[in-house]
Amino acid sequence: MSAVISVRIPRKLKEMMQRVPIDWRSEIERFIERRIREYMKDKYLEIARKCRERTIALLMSNAELIREDRDAR
Repeated sequence: MSAVISVRIPRKLKEMMQRVPIDWRSEIERFIERRIREYMKDKYLEIARKCRERTIALLMSNAELIREDRDAR
């Protein structure tokens, strides 16, 4: 199912678009999808950064933690 959106553009721009053999519907759809992906990526990265700031920093490296766990067995 699809939805219809309308965008008002200058008449001159519309005339120029008609002279160019480009599928504008597909171009605009891809642009909108790309912008949404960029926005969501930035949003989730910001959430991840905030979560990382709230976590407690480990005083040991991952390798040291694994070695400690293995030695405890």
